[in-house]
Formats: sequence, structure tokens, C-alpha cells
Amino acid sequence: MFERYTEKARRIIFFARYEASQFGSPYIETEHLLLGLLREDKALTNRFLRSHASVESIRKQIEGHTIAREKTSTSVDLPLSNESKRVLAYAGEEAKRLASFAKLQADKHWLAEYFEPIEVVPASVENAIRVVQGIKGAYETFHHVSYTDEAIEHAVLCANQHMKNRSLPGTAVDIIDVAGAAAQLLQVSLPEEVVEVRKRIRFIAQRIEACIANHEFEKARFYSQEERKERDNLKQLREKYRLDHHPALSISREEIEKAVSKLVGSCGDLGATTN
Repeated sequence: MFERYTEKARRIIFFARYEASQFGSPYIETEHLLLGLLREDKALTNRFLRSHASVESIRKQIEGHTIAREKTSTSVDLPLSNESKRVLAYAGEEAKRLASFAKLQADKHWLAEYFEPIEVVPASVENAIRVVQGIKGAYETFHHVSYTDEAIEHAVLCANQHMKNRSLPGTAVDIIDVAGAAAQLLQVSLPEEVVEVRKRIRFIAQRIEACIANHEFEKARFYSQEERKERDNLKQLREKYRLDHHPALSISREEIEKAVSKLVGSCGDLGATTN
């Protein structure tokens, strides 16, 4: 999604990733993008904030509202959170409102500095395993499952071997998501209300990704609001039916292989992936 960004904008993402690693976050959140921008573009920062004291005040506020975690390696290619993706999508939308990118270039508008092709290096297998381990909790909560360490490692290895059209760690996250969704089918007592809300959330998430990819930012904003509403509904239903009090299903290597087969079709002997 960074194909239109210049080296300057890429450095902002790099600094945002650094800030996220210092906070021990599994994702690059919107506050990390802000810190990356403040670190990279001093002129733009001064234009809006006027003083160094304002910058330090923002940093302290972010630190005060962030849960301290163990720092992660700066070599880990942390993914953008959904909120950060939306921020970048909205930034593109604002640029489009001002003028086309070609006109921005011709007029030498300051926004034009941030758009041109760049290459993004995918994460290594080792780094991807650490990232997926860091974010698995969100998927365990959503699907009411638990992922074994072997399952996480196997998901990354399978993604690296069989899903060449996209990069780690995103492909591995897709695998554990599909494995978790499949496990829900085994929960025969799951209330129909919960099943329907989960379906709507997954559908909306797919629509958001499609809208962002097609630069349909108004639609993406609409679906984003709908997703928040449905997630609030799901939270209330989980409390209503006391679902978090039920034992979670364990996702193992076998469920991961079934998820890979569902995503890419027949993959031959998946068991040989980690042998």
C-alpha cells in the first residue's frame, strides 16, 4: 500500500515502526505514526505546533496513555493496525480533494513530497513468528480459541512456503484467522446471534480492505463505522451469554494445515514444511 510514497514518507513509517517497537506494540498504531511524523518532518511540525515544548507534551501524553510492554527488536517488520491503514487512506483522500497527484507535482504542493514508488521489504520468518505471537491474543479473543506455539510457527512457515503472492506476516495472520473461524464451527452451542454478528464483522472487514485498495475512501470510512458498531454488539453478546467463561478451543498444527489448504487449495504434503 506504499507504492505512491516517497523516501521521506517511508522514513516516517520507519520511525513509526521504531516508536512502536520501543513501546512493545505488535502493530504500528496511529500514535506511532504521529511520533514518526514529528521525528522526521521538523519543518512541518513547527508549522503546526510552533514549539519544541508542544512536541514533548504530545510524546508524554502518548506515553502516559500507553501500557508499557517489553521492547521488540527494531528489525521486526511490524504491520499497520487497521486504524493506521485508515489514517493513510484518509490522507490519500484529502490529497485527492486538494487536487490530483499530477497537479500536486506540477504545482510543487508540499503533499506531493509524500507520493512516489518505494520498495517494502517483507519480514523474515523469525521476525514474522514474533509478530504473530504478539498479536495472536486479539484473534484468540475474537474466535474464543487458543493457539499453541507450534501452531503459530507452522502458520508462518506454511505462509512463507505456499502463499507467495503476499508477504509475511500478513499471510500468516490470515492463516490463524481462518483456522480460528473454522474452530468456531465446532462450537455447536454458539448462539445464532453471535454467529451472525461474527459473519457481519468478517464481511465488513473484507469490504474495508477492498475499498482501501480501490481508493474508495468514503466507503471505507462508512464500513469502518459499521465495524465498530458490530464489534460493540459482539462484546455485549459475549457478556450476555457469558462466552468468555467457556473453555477455549486449542488450535494446533492440524487446524493450521486445514486453513492453509482452504486458502490456497491443495498444497501437497504440508507436514513436510517444518520437517
